[in-house]
Amino acid sequence: MLLMVLNWFWEIELNRAGPDYLFLATFKPSEGLQLAEEVKQQPLPGFKHYTATNSPCWLHNHNASYDLYIDEYHYEQLVANIEGKNAANIWIYNIITVCGCDLKIERGYGGSLGGEVETDLILKLSHSPNLTMVKWAVVCGGNGYNYTDMATGRSTAELLDYLLGITR
Repeated sequence: MLLMVLNWFWEIELNRAGPDYLFLATFKPSEGLQLAEEVKQQPLPGFKHYTATNSPCWLHNHNASYDLYIDEYHYEQLVANIEGKNAANIWIYNIITVCGCDLKIERGYGGSLGGEVETDLILKLSHSPNLTMVKWAVVCGGNGYNYTDMATGRSTAELLDYLLGITR
């Protein structure tokens, strides 16, 4: 039997929620370096890598060093924003953040890229024998709307069911 994996944000789109889409995952605290390395090893077409050093971390609300993968179209402007140069508001964007043992995928106003690259990354990390996901969430909101959990889980098995459209 052939199973079809859905984009990670399928339920947000089904419910016409948003405007921003977030996927959040936390791995074992001891696996932060391994998480960063495994993401770096993945092909992420449409994204460019940026290493933030002692910069504001949107995941943890303090300065940290972390990796960002930014959609190519908005890369220059988002880097300028991070570095405090010629800041401008960007509404539609795609960003993957790896900071410590946390992964965040953010699609501003639904993003501008298809979700296959992001979903593929989530699947590869979920199947990695070197990583243990301890919790995950699919969240929507922003721009004046409260953030709402569309789905949450505490295991890779629950996440894989969710990506197959099996909800509990």
